[in-house]
Amino acid sequence: MWLNNSGLDAVNLFWERAGEVEPFPRTLERSILLGFPVVIIKLPKLTVQKIETWLLQRGAKVTLGCSDRAIRGCLVVRAGSAFIFVDGTDAEDQQRFTLAHEMGHYLAEYWMPRDRAIKKLGHSIGEVFDGLRSPTASERIAGILTGTKIGTFVRLMDRNDSIECSSSSIWDAENQADKIGLSILAPSELVLGSRGFSQGRYADRVDEIVRVLTSEFGLPTVVADRYGRSLLISAGKGPSWIEKFM
Repeated sequence: MWLNNSGLDAVNLFWERAGEVEPFPRTLERSILLGFPVVIIKLPKLTVQKIETWLLQRGAKVTLGCSDRAIRGCLVVRAGSAFIFVDGTDAEDQQRFTLAHEMGHYLAEYWMPRDRAIKKLGHSIGEVFDGLRSPTASERIAGILTGTKIGTFVRLMDRNDSIECSSSSIWDAENQADKIGLSILAPSELVLGSRGFSQGRYADRVDEIVRVLTSEFGLPTVVADRYGRSLLISAGKGPSWIEKFM
């Protein structure tokens, strides 16, 4: 399965809360606003400093914890309020993917763990997730907060197209956010079911799936190439052993 059960739960939750399923290509903006307490902010030529300044001007002194640089997107969750920042000067297809990627982080790393904790320990535990108070001894003993980010939650999406992380946990989080976001924008079963992808050469199969992902589902070419190759391999349509050595 290309997407694990946790990721599949996140995708199903997204459309369940949105209350409607968008046609393709999806923008996600209306669905996000319908389903979640998330504000989408588009700023030109997005940088770390621009986000910190925007938040400070609105009374939220938040330090993103890294040097100033150009980024594609950013998720900031503070005291229960969530903001997704997107570079408004990026191409439409890139903005679409950035938004989906940041929602992947929001669902998997904030909303779903918080929701599970509330169901187990009651609504007051939400104050702990949001950094409004420290957990009680009994809440710590419950173990549901283990490994969970407490307080201000930040995820940055750099402008490079590869994931370069010094920590395997960061790589895992980025990979999971990609998979959730892509499954929201272009579900694997619909992509693979839309064509047979039976071309004899692997390169031709890649060309066709990239064309489908860009023209019908609205993905950026670089993202479509990476995603398309993963889908072909997962469906047993990857390169032959001879092609791997060519």
